[in-house]
Amino acid sequence: GYRRVGDISAGILAARRLLEIDSWREEGHRKLMLLLVEDGQRSAALAQSEICRHLLQEKLAVDPCPETDSLYQQIKQGAIKPKATQPLIWDM
Repeated sequence: GYRRVGDISAGILAARRLLEIDSWREEGHRKLMLLLVEDGQRSAALAQSEICRHLLQEKLAVDPCPETDSLYQQIKQGAIKPKATQPLIWDM
């Protein structure tokens, strides 16, 4: 069937669904942050970082790990750029 190479929107939806199940999983928040910024949604990616920070404090009384803080800083500084969406391809 067909699949979209680099379909960021589908990735965003999947990451959000996973976070609905496991909202405290920091890896899921990082993946969503990265997908959002790659989709050109820099403000949403930064907001997701704050959501992650709040949930970790509320549920586990911990701060985000260095990887999450590093990703936040990269997004804030504009080091990660949006990706162009790619066309549909035939997937055998």
